[in-house]
Amino acid sequence: MAWQPELVRRVDAAGNPAASLGHALVDDYLEFVAARCRSNTLLATAYDLKVFFSVVPKEPTDVVTADIFAFITAQKKPRLPHDPRRRDRSTQPGAGRARQPQAERQSRGTAATHAAHSAARSWSR
Repeated sequence: MAWQPELVRRVDAAGNPAASLGHALVDDYLEFVAARCRSNTLLATAYDLKVFFSVVPKEPTDVVTADIFAFITAQKKPRLPHDPRRRDRSTQPGAGRARQPQAERQSRGTAATHAAHSAARSWSR
């Protein structure tokens, strides 16, 4: 039977977040990520690997580049309209309002970034 990844989140002895999937090679990689990146990046990496190895039922040492490209291609394909996992947000009540706050936050963030760059340019003159 092929290895089935199981995401386990924990805190190590030093109080840092850690994650494992139950395979020595993958867990070593996750330890490397934990040492180099922030906790959100660690969790995102662990989840992405869990999804990949759930879809591609191979041992990590047996994965080849073609497996990765096939997985990425399959993930980018559009889902069928009748797919029950897909929700059409345009027909739900309040759908137009759901995106407005995010757009406002993005424009405020862009304005703040522009202001910071303008201030930096004025200091360098």
